[in-house]
Order: sequence, then structure tokens, then C-alpha cells
Amino acid sequence: MQAWGALNGAAYHAANRVCLEMAMKTANLGAPLSPRELEITACICRGLSNKEIARALAIEIGTVKFHVHRILRKLGTKNRTSAAMVLIGKNGG
Repeated sequence: MQAWGALNGAAYHAANRVCLEMAMKTANLGAPLSPRELEITACICRGLSNKEIARALAIEIGTVKFHVHRILRKLGTKNRTSAAMVLIGKNGG
């Protein structure tokens, strides 16, 4: 199995699209996620750190932290692992 970081080209874009689709489906759980929050949730699902997300999206790390905090609040989770589990539908229920 390839690590997320090793994906490139079509495989990377397909995986990213799946993560975005999962995030959009869960946006109905509470307050809707903004387009930028959807991008960041896709990165969270891929296991990227705040620094990696900032680099990938060409934004400041403080901006990533701000969005991650809002995403956690909107999803009703306490950490990014729980958020990722909600996003991929493994919330234990």
C-alpha cells in the first residue's frame, strides 16, 4: 500500500477527490463547511500535519490552525483524529 505522500498525478487527485466528497457529505452534520475548510478536511483525512497543509495550500500555518479549530467546532469533535473518523464515517455509531 502506498503512503499518501507517495501518491502523485492521477492517484493523488483521485484520493483527494474522495476525501473532499466525504467532507461534503458530512457538512450537513452541523454548520456547513466553507470551501477552504473542505480543502483542509481533505488534507486532514490524508493525515497531513498543519505545516504540510500550509505548504500544500500555500497559506500560513496560523491560518491552517484557525481553520482546523473551526472545523473541529463545526463537526463537534475535540481533535483531528476524531474529525477524520467522523469524515470517513467511522464514528462508532
